[in-house]
Order: sequence, then structure tokens, then C-alpha cells
Amino acid sequence: MIDVQNKFKNSKVRLTTKQRINRNQFNDLTLPQPKSGFLHKKSPALFAGWQERYFVLKNRKLKYFKSNKPEDMHVPKGVINFDQFSCAISDMKDKLFSIKISGVENREFELKAKTDEICQAWVSELIRHFNKSEGCIEYKSAEGIKKPWRFDGCSEKQFFEKADTGDILIF
Repeated sequence: MIDVQNKFKNSKVRLTTKQRINRNQFNDLTLPQPKSGFLHKKSPALFAGWQERYFVLKNRKLKYFKSNKPEDMHVPKGVINFDQFSCAISDMKDKLFSIKISGVENREFELKAKTDEICQAWVSELIRHFNKSEGCIEYKSAEGIKKPWRFDGCSEKQFFEKADTGDILIF
């Protein structure tokens, strides 16, 4: 693969607008991409087993819903915001992988895909989202926060990405 970023970095050649656009499109290929689909999540309850959930990975957040029906997509059952907490993503084995939030004891999100290929695609994209997150860069812990995955919070970075001058904010 050609390292476009470094190729132009030390160059004294001025780039045309078209070249800058092409360079930016190349850089976007390395950015995390949205992903959604069904995975099975192991219930923390002792006898509940595996539950099929609809997962959406977007903007460094992994949300899961009861289903992908419109009436179930309004409020997520859980959200792991990679900008707010550091996480460990396990290697996949037999279509299984897990996510552990730093500072949260006795809770690991065990997930299972239908095939190894689907599992690998999810793990790869989760790692890409996590590696671009504030939680990874600053190693943020969820210590002292009870069930931090229950509510969809917003990091400072996410706030500035969404808020615009003139927005009215209610806390």
C-alpha cells in the first residue's frame, strides 16, 4: 500500500484541489466505518443464555437494541461509548469475542456471530473505532460508575462534533 500521507508531507510541490480531495478520500479509507447487524449477546443473568440483539457501531459508539424494528430502535438497551471509557476487545475464537470496559468489575460483554467471517469483520471494525477514540488515547476508566453502558452519554469530542453555534443546550 502506498503511504499517501508521507508522500506529500515533505514535498515542496503544491497540491491542486483535486489532488487534495483524492488524498482526503484515501485518508477516509482508514477511518472507522459504520457497521450494523445481528449478534448474540450473552446475558449476565445466570440462566438466561444468549440473546439475539441488533448492534449498531457508529461514531465510536456500540449500541445494541432488542431488534431492528422501528419501534425498538428509539432507545438502545445499552451503549458502549469508546470515547468515554477504555475497553479491551478480545481476540475472536469460535465465532466469539468479548468487550471489557476498564474499571467495571464482573461485567464482560460476550458476543457471538453466526460465522467466523462476520465475527472477524465486527472485531476489525470495533478495533478501528476504539483506536480512534478518546478512551483509547487517554485511557479513561469507568471506575465508580454503575452500569456505564446503560445510558448514551456524550464525550467532549462528540459534543463539539454535533453542536453548532446557535444551538440551544438543555442539561
